[in-house]
Amino acid sequence: MGEHQGGKLLRTRGQIYVEIGIRTSMERLWSLSQDPGLHPRWDLRFSRIVPTGGDDGGPVSFRYEFRLPFHTIKGTGTSLGHRLRADGQATSVLKFATDDALSPIGPGSGYWRYIPTAEGVRFITGYKYEPGMGVLGKMLDGPVIRPALGWATALSFDRLRLWAERDIDPGDSRNRWIIDAMARASGFLAAALLLRQAVAGHNAGAATALGVTAALASCFLPPHRTVPRAGRCLRHAPDERARTCAVRPRGAPVAGGRRLAAGRRRQAGGEDVDVASIFEQALGRDFDRLHPMLRKRFGVDTSAGYACVGRGVFSEVRRGAWWTVPFLRIGAYRNILFPDQGENVPFTIENYPYVDGLGRPTVTFVRTLQLPGSKRRRFDATMVYSPETGGITDYLGTHQHLATGLILEVLPDGSLHLRSTGQRFYEGFIGFTFPSAFTGTADLYESFDDARGVFTIQMQVRNPVLGFLFGYRGEFTCTFPATPPEGAPHRLRPVREERRQ
Repeated sequence: MGEHQGGKLLRTRGQIYVEIGIRTSMERLWSLSQDPGLHPRWDLRFSRIVPTGGDDGGPVSFRYEFRLPFHTIKGTGTSLGHRLRADGQATSVLKFATDDALSPIGPGSGYWRYIPTAEGVRFITGYKYEPGMGVLGKMLDGPVIRPALGWATALSFDRLRLWAERDIDPGDSRNRWIIDAMARASGFLAAALLLRQAVAGHNAGAATALGVTAALASCFLPPHRTVPRAGRCLRHAPDERARTCAVRPRGAPVAGGRRLAAGRRRQAGGEDVDVASIFEQALGRDFDRLHPMLRKRFGVDTSAGYACVGRGVFSEVRRGAWWTVPFLRIGAYRNILFPDQGENVPFTIENYPYVDGLGRPTVTFVRTLQLPGSKRRRFDATMVYSPETGGITDYLGTHQHLATGLILEVLPDGSLHLRSTGQRFYEGFIGFTFPSAFTGTADLYESFDDARGVFTIQMQVRNPVLGFLFGYRGEFTCTFPATPPEGAPHRLRPVREERRQ
């Protein structure tokens, strides 16, 4: 089911899956999660759990309640027993049902699994159910109820983690979450008022900068470590069945009517097929017009068997005027831009292919800069091919909160121009497109200098109101190491993965 430093949540049809690592003992976690008096204190899905029969040697029945302002949903369940393994793992299986017409979920089943690790315990749950509330429940289950249940489960698991690791009472962590949510709502309100002032023409530049900063702070400033957050959970666990590379007959059309470039070939089921990187798919026949070294660099793919690691120096890293600093500083919290400047800055760029938890071929674009004063900055991006648009979707930052489309253009000299389009913000069930006045457009150029044997790169981000925000230029050389068995190293992968593009 895959591991990482935080937690993970997988939502497939009919199933919700949540996993989180908790630094505590098996005994303490078992007590906090299995005791019917303690369980409802951290789990948002229950207000009360009452055992009604059974013993330690067999199934145990219980009654559960979930209190609403004017109604209490009631249901019953049966714990079918516990299984202990020789390696210390434990599993608890249960079934549940309700006759309440207002319950959004009907009968279902699930499990809890406890896996000891060197750091503590991997705590896992998976459950599926039939929608309740009749026809209305079936209509709302996919777009509303199931995502809300997944979010509530993940938030609950983080409350449990705080209780087990830091002894923070679930009631206190709930209150801290409410205060954090109110502070963020206040930030959005302040942003709206400032942007309204900018539209009215009063100190437009400063009001826009402050408004955008307030909105971004509300979105991206991480909560305090003692505030529970579902966003700490990776929302989709890797699906091993998706770790196979799709193949396409040679020359077959792809999205948008393009045809694959004449790329690498291999045999699959007796058929000669192309194995296309995400950039080959997006560029189609234009991929062959790239300089040979750029074709190799942008040809990284899980089936190609290699990654691309560049090391070089940015001759300059610069930012815009003072009013861009708050905007850039907020982005630094999620490895999206940063306010620092410098000259002759050493950097690395790591492009590793892997299949993400949603089954999508993905390539990392992680830039690490060694700035003056021993300060290190990272600029994280992961790119996937979008069959819907026939182009590349670029997810920015550690949590893939921002997504932007990329327009790719091969220039006459064989260099590559990438231009970003329309930024979208995603967090939980929230998703919207930023107005162009409140975002930045990035232009990136990469080429290869045959005389000196180096790659050259330059990038700048501009806003239609604030002008120049951030940019760099430099050169680097590349090595092409073999792809590790796990694909991209975990340190380069995002903390959470976003399904929406």
